[in-house]
Amino acid sequence: MVEQTSPLRIVVIEDSDAHAKILKWAFDGLESKPRVTFFSDGESALANLTNVARSDFVAPDLVMLDLNLPKLGGKQVLRRLKEDPATSGVPVIVISSSSDESDVRTAYELGASTYICKSGLLSELRVSLQGILDYWTRFATLPKRR
Repeated sequence: MVEQTSPLRIVVIEDSDAHAKILKWAFDGLESKPRVTFFSDGESALANLTNVARSDFVAPDLVMLDLNLPKLGGKQVLRRLKEDPATSGVPVIVISSSSDESDVRTAYELGASTYICKSGLLSELRVSLQGILDYWTRFATLPKRR
Protein backbone atom coordinates (compact mmCIF):
# COMPACT_ATOMS: atom_id res chain seq x y z
CA MET A 1 0.00 0.00 0.00
CA VAL A 2 1.35 3.43 -1.02
CA GLU A 3 0.39 6.41 1.11
CA GLN A 4 0.46 9.97 -0.16
CA THR A 5 2.77 11.99 2.09
CA SER A 6 1.40 15.46 1.40
CA PRO A 7 -2.27 16.45 1.27
CA LEU A 8 -4.11 15.76 -1.95
CA ARG A 9 -4.68 18.80 -4.13
CA ILE A 10 -8.29 18.65 -5.24
CA VAL A 11 -10.11 20.95 -7.62
CA VAL A 12 -13.89 20.97 -7.30
CA ILE A 13 -15.89 22.43 -10.19
CA GLU A 14 -19.42 22.92 -8.85
CA ASP A 15 -21.85 25.70 -9.75
CA SER A 16 -24.33 25.17 -6.91
CA ASP A 17 -23.42 27.34 -3.93
CA ALA A 18 -25.38 25.00 -1.66
CA HIS A 19 -23.53 21.90 -2.89
CA ALA A 20 -20.17 23.71 -2.69
CA LYS A 21 -20.87 24.72 0.93
CA ILE A 22 -21.85 21.16 1.81
CA LEU A 23 -18.68 19.82 0.18
CA LYS A 24 -16.53 22.39 2.04
CA TRP A 25 -18.17 21.38 5.32
CA ALA A 26 -17.53 17.71 4.58
CA PHE A 27 -13.90 18.24 3.54
CA ASP A 28 -13.28 20.27 6.72
CA GLY A 29 -14.46 17.34 8.85
CA LEU A 30 -12.23 14.69 7.30
CA GLU A 31 -9.32 13.15 9.15
CA SER A 32 -6.94 13.70 6.23
CA LYS A 33 -7.49 17.25 5.06
CA PRO A 34 -6.93 17.80 1.33
CA ARG A 35 -6.10 21.16 -0.21
CA VAL A 36 -9.32 22.00 -2.03
CA THR A 37 -9.87 24.75 -4.58
CA PHE A 38 -13.41 25.50 -5.75
CA PHE A 39 -14.52 26.90 -9.10
CA SER A 40 -18.14 27.74 -9.87
CA ASP A 41 -17.91 27.31 -13.64
CA GLY A 42 -15.93 25.38 -16.22
CA GLU A 43 -14.41 28.39 -17.96
CA SER A 44 -12.66 29.75 -14.87
CA ALA A 45 -11.53 26.26 -13.87
CA LEU A 46 -10.00 25.58 -17.28
CA ALA A 47 -8.35 29.02 -17.33
CA ASN A 48 -6.54 28.07 -14.12
CA LEU A 49 -5.95 24.37 -14.80
CA THR A 50 -4.54 24.70 -18.28
CA ASN A 51 -2.36 27.78 -17.73
CA VAL A 52 0.95 25.95 -17.33
CA ALA A 53 2.86 29.13 -18.18
CA ARG A 54 2.12 30.45 -14.67
CA SER A 55 5.17 30.12 -12.46
CA ASP A 56 3.03 28.81 -9.58
CA PHE A 57 1.24 26.16 -11.69
CA VAL A 58 0.86 22.78 -10.04
CA ALA A 59 -1.59 20.31 -11.53
CA PRO A 60 -4.11 18.98 -9.01
CA ASP A 61 -4.09 15.36 -7.91
CA LEU A 62 -7.84 15.02 -8.51
CA VAL A 63 -10.65 16.96 -10.14
CA MET A 64 -14.23 16.60 -8.91
CA LEU A 65 -16.52 17.78 -11.70
CA ASP A 66 -20.23 18.51 -11.82
CA LEU A 67 -21.70 17.79 -15.27
CA ASN A 68 -24.41 20.45 -15.21
CA LEU A 69 -22.40 23.67 -15.31
CA PRO A 70 -23.28 27.10 -16.70
CA LYS A 71 -21.40 28.60 -19.66
CA LEU A 72 -19.27 25.57 -20.48
CA GLY A 73 -20.85 22.23 -19.60
CA GLY A 74 -19.11 19.54 -17.59
CA LYS A 75 -18.75 17.22 -20.58
CA GLN A 76 -16.90 19.92 -22.50
CA VAL A 77 -14.72 20.64 -19.46
CA LEU A 78 -13.91 16.93 -19.14
CA ARG A 79 -13.05 16.70 -22.84
CA ARG A 80 -10.69 19.68 -22.61
CA LEU A 81 -9.04 18.42 -19.42
CA LYS A 82 -8.29 15.10 -21.10
CA GLU A 83 -7.03 16.75 -24.30
CA ASP A 84 -4.62 19.11 -22.52
CA PRO A 85 -1.18 17.58 -21.78
CA ALA A 86 -1.00 19.48 -18.46
CA THR A 87 -4.16 17.83 -17.12
CA SER A 88 -4.70 14.71 -19.23
CA GLY A 89 -3.31 12.41 -16.53
CA VAL A 90 -5.31 13.92 -13.67
CA PRO A 91 -8.11 11.62 -12.51
CA VAL A 92 -11.53 13.24 -12.87
CA ILE A 93 -14.36 12.19 -10.60
CA VAL A 94 -17.68 13.21 -12.10
CA ILE A 95 -20.26 14.09 -9.47
CA SER A 96 -23.67 14.60 -11.01
CA SER A 97 -27.32 14.66 -10.09
CA SER A 98 -27.95 12.68 -13.29
CA SER A 99 -28.08 8.91 -13.17
CA ASP A 100 -28.99 8.79 -16.87
CA GLU A 101 -27.14 5.95 -18.62
CA SER A 102 -26.10 8.17 -21.52
CA ASP A 103 -24.48 10.70 -19.13
CA VAL A 104 -22.63 7.94 -17.31
CA ARG A 105 -21.45 6.32 -20.54
CA THR A 106 -20.38 9.63 -22.11
CA ALA A 107 -18.44 10.66 -19.01
CA TYR A 108 -16.44 7.42 -19.07
CA GLU A 109 -15.92 7.67 -22.83
CA LEU A 110 -14.52 11.18 -22.33
CA GLY A 111 -12.03 9.90 -19.75
CA ALA A 112 -13.70 10.16 -16.34
CA SER A 113 -12.08 7.93 -13.72
CA THR A 114 -15.24 7.60 -11.65
CA TYR A 115 -18.90 8.63 -11.91
CA ILE A 116 -20.82 9.26 -8.71
CA CYS A 117 -24.46 10.30 -8.41
CA LYS A 118 -24.90 13.16 -5.96
CA SER A 119 -27.84 11.47 -4.26
CA GLY A 120 -25.63 8.58 -3.15
CA LEU A 121 -22.76 10.86 -2.21
CA LEU A 122 -24.76 13.40 -0.22
CA SER A 123 -26.59 10.84 1.93
CA GLU A 124 -23.39 9.99 3.83
CA LEU A 125 -21.13 12.74 2.59
CA ARG A 126 -18.18 12.60 4.96
CA VAL A 127 -18.01 8.82 4.84
CA SER A 128 -18.22 8.92 1.04
CA LEU A 129 -15.54 11.59 0.69
CA GLN A 130 -13.27 9.82 3.16
CA GLY A 131 -13.64 6.63 1.12
CA ILE A 132 -12.75 8.50 -2.07
CA LEU A 133 -9.71 10.12 -0.46
CA ASP A 134 -8.60 6.85 1.10
CA TYR A 135 -8.69 5.19 -2.29
CA TRP A 136 -6.67 7.95 -4.01
CA THR A 137 -4.15 8.36 -1.16
CA ARG A 138 -3.72 4.82 0.13
CA PHE A 139 -4.37 2.45 -2.75
CA ALA A 140 -3.99 4.27 -6.07
CA THR A 141 -0.63 5.44 -7.29
CA LEU A 142 -0.78 8.94 -8.72
CA PRO A 143 1.88 10.49 -10.95
CA LYS A 144 4.33 12.85 -9.27
CA ARG A 145 3.35 16.49 -9.33
CA ARG A 146 4.88 18.69 -11.96
